[in-house]
Amino acid sequence: MKIYEIDNDSIVEIDELIDVVLDKGVVKTGLDIFNYNDHLLIPGKLLIKDTKVLKRTKTAGIKRIPIQKENGGGIWNESGESILHKFHKKYKKITDGDVEKQVKNLIQQKTEAHQGVKVAKTAVKKVIHDIRSNGGRFEYNEVEDTVVKLIDVISESENPYSLLARNIFAYDDYLLNHSISVCTIGTAVLYQVNRLFKDLKILGKKSKTASKMLKLKNHDGKRDFYSIDEIKQISIGYFLHDIGKVAVPENLLNKQGSFTEKEFETVKKHSYEYGKVLLNKNGIENEFIENSVMYHHGPLYEGENRTYPDKLNHLEIPEYVKICKLTDIYDAMTSKRAYKDAINPAEVITSLYKNYAYKCNQLQLILHSFVKSIGNVPPGTIIQLKNKQTAFVLDSQGPVIILLTDQKGDKLKKVPDPVNLSDSESSKKYEIDPTKRLSAPMDAYNVLPNFLKRMYET
Repeated sequence: MKIYEIDNDSIVEIDELIDVVLDKGVVKTGLDIFNYNDHLLIPGKLLIKDTKVLKRTKTAGIKRIPIQKENGGGIWNESGESILHKFHKKYKKITDGDVEKQVKNLIQQKTEAHQGVKVAKTAVKKVIHDIRSNGGRFEYNEVEDTVVKLIDVISESENPYSLLARNIFAYDDYLLNHSISVCTIGTAVLYQVNRLFKDLKILGKKSKTASKMLKLKNHDGKRDFYSIDEIKQISIGYFLHDIGKVAVPENLLNKQGSFTEKEFETVKKHSYEYGKVLLNKNGIENEFIENSVMYHHGPLYEGENRTYPDKLNHLEIPEYVKICKLTDIYDAMTSKRAYKDAINPAEVITSLYKNYAYKCNQLQLILHSFVKSIGNVPPGTIIQLKNKQTAFVLDSQGPVIILLTDQKGDKLKKVPDPVNLSDSESSKKYEIDPTKRLSAPMDAYNVLPNFLKRMYET
C-alpha cells in the first residue's frame, strides 16, 4: 500500500482500501471526502464495512483517500486491530523474488530510457548545428517529435533519473545533456504536480496547508493542474529553455571562477534576449515555450537575489516556469563539468529545500512535487551511509535501501531485508552521508549480492 504524507494525513490507494474491506476489515477516513463538484461521497465519521461506497468514490475519479488518524480515522482488520501502521513498512517483508523483480524493472527502464536519450541527443545536436549554420533557424517539428517521444518514455510512475547521463565535460555535451535532463525531470515533476493537486483538492476542506497551496491563479475548478496538451507544450519549452546559450561565447560558459559584471550581463541575455530572438526567427509563438525560455531565471519568491530579467514580480512567473528554474538549478549542480565536480543529489535537494521552503504558499506545491518526484537519491545507485555502510537504492521514495556492507566495509554474508528510511528509527540508524558521491552498481561489484551481480552483468 502506498502512503502519501501531507500534513498529518495519510493518502491511501483506494484499491488497497477495497481489499481491506473485502477481507472483512473496516475503514474510517476521519474527514469528509468530496468529489470535484463538492458533493459529499464519504462522511468522515462513517465506518466503512462495505465496498460500495469505496467503489462509488473510485468511479467518481478519486484514486486515493486521506486517512486522518487524529480525527479517529484508521484501518482495522477483522479482529478490530489497527493495521494502518503496517503499511508504512511495506518493504519489511518483501521477498528476494520481489526485490529481483524490482531491480529487473529498474534495469529495463534504464535500457528503454537510454534509447530515448539517443534520439534526443541527436535532435539537440542538430538544433545546435542548425542554429549556428542557418542564421538561427532550426526544424521545430523535429524538436516537437523528440519531446513527444521523451514524454512517452516518462510514465507517471517512472523516476526521471533513469534518463540522466553524468559523464559531462565539454560545453556542447553539457548543453545537450542539460536540455534532456531539464525536459525529463521537469516533465516528471509536472505529472507529480497533477497527482498532488488531486490529493490536495480532497484535503483542502480540512487542511490549512492544503488550502493555502490550492490558492493558485487560473486553476480554480480544474481537475488536473496541467492538461495533457499543456504538459506537451511546457515540455517543449523545457527542452528549449537554454537555446539562447548557443549565442553566448563558449569561453564564457566554460569559464572557471566568477564572471565580471560585464561578462555576467552577456550571459544573462541568453534567456530574455538571445532566446527570444531565436524563437522569433523560427516563428514560435507559444506562451508556454516563450515563458520557459525567457523567465527561467526569474524570482521564485519576493526579494530573491540574482534573478533576471530585472523588475520581475515572483507572482508573474507561472508555476511551470518555477519548476523549470528548480530543475535547471538542480541539474547544473549535480552535473560534472570540466571546471567543477558534480554535487551529491541529496546535498542539492537539501540546499534547494533550505533556500525555497516556506517562502510563499504558491511555491510550496511546486517544491513538494519537485522533491517527491526526484527523491534524494536515484534508484539503482550505490550510496554511502554515515555509519560507514554501503547500500543499494531500491526505491527513491523513502528511500528504500538494501544494505551491502557492515560498518567495516566488509560484504554482508546474508542479504538483509530492504530498509525503508521513511521510518524514523531506520532514518536515524542509517543516515545517508550527503558528502559522499553516488556510484553505479558495477563500481561496487565486489560487495554486491550474487543476484545483483547476475542482473547487472547481463
